[in-house]
Amino acid sequence: MYKRQAWPYEGAVAPQLEYLPGGFWPWSKNKNRRTAFRNRIQGPWGRTTWLQLGNSKLAYEFGEAGGILDRVPDPVCIDDECKLILQWLKARHLLHSLVSTVEVVPPVTTHWGPGCWVRVELAGMRHHPKAAKMSAKGWHGSSMNNIYRTMVQGLRIGWSAIREGTDDSVDGIYLHGETTPEYCNTYTLYSPLQDSGFLWAPLIEVRFEYPDPLGRKTTGKKAGRATQYVTYPDCSCMAAVYFHIIHVSHTRHGSRHTWYNVEPIRPREMEIPPEESDAAIEARSVDRYSQWEAELLRLGRPLPAVIPE
Repeated sequence: MYKRQAWPYEGAVAPQLEYLPGGFWPWSKNKNRRTAFRNRIQGPWGRTTWLQLGNSKLAYEFGEAGGILDRVPDPVCIDDECKLILQWLKARHLLHSLVSTVEVVPPVTTHWGPGCWVRVELAGMRHHPKAAKMSAKGWHGSSMNNIYRTMVQGLRIGWSAIREGTDDSVDGIYLHGETTPEYCNTYTLYSPLQDSGFLWAPLIEVRFEYPDPLGRKTTGKKAGRATQYVTYPDCSCMAAVYFHIIHVSHTRHGSRHTWYNVEPIRPREMEIPPEESDAAIEARSVDRYSQWEAELLRLGRPLPAVIPE
């Protein structure tokens, strides 16, 4: 089952995997800033939701929100689903020179739940001038809506609320340690790439210098029993992106301690462009949120409840 995929990919790209320019972030009116895709409430796609192992009720609610539980009568096998990543990569031309290899690999951890993993190795680590010094490994979760931009631009100092309300706040790139990638599951978002019942989420493998070469802070908030690490753009590099693939049916059984943030329908028009400035995307995000809010008011519909950040 574990094998390298042919890259570059020479086949056709399915229409639903093509890249649409002009994407925008979900907007938090309460905090007047962009927010994570897992907190999305706006748009005709509806809000994001959850799946939990052993909880069939949440799977039913996922289906009621427009999610595909399975493709009947022609189900998709996991091997065919894994190959979608080749089409997804090909459709994003700025990734062509950045990707070294694509392969189906063993799970990065036994604590994440069922599913399949595809590793996309990035060329930047091989040629990085500080590669020999980046001996530490960390993990950072993302979404299919943001990962194209992140793969092109690299990880940057976070804008999220992770630093809010802490006395020891630090501007940096927050990671979970090499042995605890499963802690990224709390903020990773799963999305469907086609109507098959499978959901995808990216997990970024980061290499970084530790201790920090300039003596900067290297630990942040605690997540349960695990301490988050902090690194910086000048001493870290993305080594690979792992894509975790689960089927909705996988969540009907198992330990209830495992949750997944999911979007029943992937908002293709919201995928964040890699070449535009933050300011340009934020301006468009505010405009799109205002349009959506005005349409709800025109129809006499209440605004959805805000998801706590």
